[in-house]
Amino acid sequence: IYFCRSTDGKDWSEPKKLNDDETERGQFFPFVVVDKDGVVHVAWGDMRDDPSDTSYNIYYTRSEDCGDTFSPNMRVSDHPSNPMQGMPEFIGDYFGMAVGEDVYIAWVDCRYGPNGRANEDVVLARGEEFPEPRIEVSPKEGPSGCLLYTSPSPRD
Repeated sequence: IYFCRSTDGKDWSEPKKLNDDETERGQFFPFVVVDKDGVVHVAWGDMRDDPSDTSYNIYYTRSEDCGDTFSPNMRVSDHPSNPMQGMPEFIGDYFGMAVGEDVYIAWVDCRYGPNGRANEDVVLARGEEFPEPRIEVSPKEGPSGCLLYTSPSPRD
């Protein structure tokens, strides 16, 4: 994965290699977002962890100096995906990133394909931890706040 920048749209910097692995394995579908503070965020699919060059993880790096230097690569996905187990053997180009107060990365994940059928899911990761999930019934009273009973309600 290489990065070039231009400040005038005519002159470009020399390409800078962003993937910091020493393999010859595939890296693909890079996506770049520059936030309001000028921080450059880059994520991509990366097969560096699979000697057969088949399964990919999502990797991420960032630059806080307009692309002069980048942080060490960080693996974002917690499990590899094998695109040959997709629908069928196609993951499209459905990777993306949004940046605001946090970094959100979404990608096509094929980890469940080996269970006997083609399977793709869209997975989301973010820079900060997700809060603990909670379930709340709203409103707490009334028809939408009551469970369905098979016998009369104790209130009757």
